[in-house]
Amino acid sequence: MRSNGLIAILLTLFLFYNCSKDDFANNKVLDDRFFVQADGFSMPVWVQGNLASGKIILIVHGGPGQWATGFFNDRYADNCIEPYCAVAYWDQRASGLTQSNSTGKLKIEDYVKDIMRVVRVLHHNYGDSTQIYILSHSWGGLITPAFLAMDEAQKMVAGWVNVDGDSDYEYADYLSQQRMIQLSKSHLLQAKDIVEWQKILDFCNAHRSNESKEVRGKIWEYGVQAEKMLDEINNKRKLTIGFWVKEGIKTTGVSSFSYLSNRLQTKRSTLDEDVYAFKISQYLPKITTPILCLWGKHDVLVPYELGDSLLKSVSSSDKQLILLEQSGHYGMKSEPEVFWENVRIWISKR
Repeated sequence: MRSNGLIAILLTLFLFYNCSKDDFANNKVLDDRFFVQADGFSMPVWVQGNLASGKIILIVHGGPGQWATGFFNDRYADNCIEPYCAVAYWDQRASGLTQSNSTGKLKIEDYVKDIMRVVRVLHHNYGDSTQIYILSHSWGGLITPAFLAMDEAQKMVAGWVNVDGDSDYEYADYLSQQRMIQLSKSHLLQAKDIVEWQKILDFCNAHRSNESKEVRGKIWEYGVQAEKMLDEINNKRKLTIGFWVKEGIKTTGVSSFSYLSNRLQTKRSTLDEDVYAFKISQYLPKITTPILCLWGKHDVLVPYELGDSLLKSVSSSDKQLILLEQSGHYGMKSEPEVFWENVRIWISKR
């Protein structure tokens, strides 16, 4: 349980508040902040940008345990997307700047229900006619299709932007391992970073991707290392947790304590194991919502073939895969202008 003193300090610093529907409707250029409450979690939502567009992008961030308020909410979002529509930066339960007095088990099903809670609040505050588009990243690509399969959910959103979505963790690990084998062989032939690539290749050849929790964790670790060594990926300095935390603190003006304590809570949970048992294949045929899969061409952690697979499984007639040529798993950081321009154009046509 977080201390009451910390909660008070954070509330003061963030200036979050609860507003009436009329207060929200009277503001066309938004900078609104409020909490969504669920199961003892107080989840912050920052809504910023152009409400007159009639469109809101809801960020369903990665992780679990990352954040939207300090990761997505940067100067590129300010300049590249917020002038055209509003963006709702929501930190999920046990994530980012969320506060909690809950000691209960973290369950994937509750994250899914939280998306519905936030969507309902957005419609309540800004009007039922406001179009809401979900933009999910990585882990967000697992819980979003489960939300879309809920009763009435697809009537409440106008589209889904699936960014490097990890909709099948076991398949993603397999693809990641195969990609690293290919990359290792290629770079060893070129005599680039020989020691590092040889270590990755030896590990991949010695283990099955689904062999154990430890192997799965190592595949992710080596995938992160591989992306840092790829010349094809732009802005590799931004592909570290430390960089994001530092930038997030600049954006929010708040200590990193809440973020780090939430990360610890998710690490201590069983979510890392639960994601492998949570199969969304049953949900995908139910999805008819327009979908844009926006993927880093050089994503080693969740290769773009997973996006191809998802698009083949959904029933949407309006679906598209776009590859970011100089990106890995974090296209919003490596190619932010291109990333947001693709999102803006896609949303403007729907």
